[in-house]
Amino acid sequence: MAKTLPCQFLDYFQNNLSFEFAALSYAAPQKIRYRYMLEGFDDTWNETSSNRRFATYTNLPAGSYVLRVQATNADGVWSEQEVSLDLTMQPPLWETLWFRSLVAILIVGLVLAGYQWRVYAIARRNRDLESEVAKKTSALQERTQALQTSEAQLRVAKEAAEAANSRLRASDQPHTIAAYRSVRKSRHRRPKR
Repeated sequence: MAKTLPCQFLDYFQNNLSFEFAALSYAAPQKIRYRYMLEGFDDTWNETSSNRRFATYTNLPAGSYVLRVQATNADGVWSEQEVSLDLTMQPPLWETLWFRSLVAILIVGLVLAGYQWRVYAIARRNRDLESEVAKKTSALQERTQALQTSEAQLRVAKEAAEAANSRLRASDQPHTIAAYRSVRKSRHRRPKR
């Protein structure tokens, strides 16, 4: 017949536990032996003598445990009566499911926010570049138009100059040749002394 004590809930920092136990025997208390097991942590029973009537556990991880203790009588026969104590070690905040879920949601949110910010920055940069390209294109088109106008004006002026030059040659050619010959002759004459 087992006697179960009420369940104990412990915080994560209360993970170093010691339990002391005793069995009453007035005839031969030094002959009493004990065994204990923390289910969920120990795989086998731990036996001890009446000189060492305690069990110590350090750094227990979060979880549910049952401490079971049995004793012998003076003849070494294990008792059918055992005492059990249910223990529940609460996990630290950062090991709880809801905290990890919140951190995961936060990380996903930060990644999405970073992605959205990057997309916005690229779109803004594209708009700035498109505006700059439009300005440069407009300036280039104006310069091209001005150059084409200048080229057309130069072509017209060249054609007009060539036409005038042709007319001038055709009308003045006999006079020009005669004038040229007279200038040449006057240079070759020697002055009289």
